[in-house]
Amino acid sequence: EVQLAPAERTQLKQGIVDFMCTVHPNVQKHLGEAVRIMAASDWPDEWPDLIPALSRKLQDPSTSWTVLIGV
Repeated sequence: EVQLAPAERTQLKQGIVDFMCTVHPNVQKHLGEAVRIMAASDWPDEWPDLIPALSRKLQDPSTSWTVLIGV
């Protein structure tokens, strides 16, 4: 198991949802799995912004169906 420094974990959590919504669907699936694994250990106490970030993507009218399916 790879351990990331706290600053790296924070940086990753701050950007992964937005990044997941900009990549090819095949990559999006893998990033979605990474979000799931991270959320299992960090949400809600260490990742309180996860649900608001996902919710913003789902509510954004400019978000494509491909992205919505991935989220």
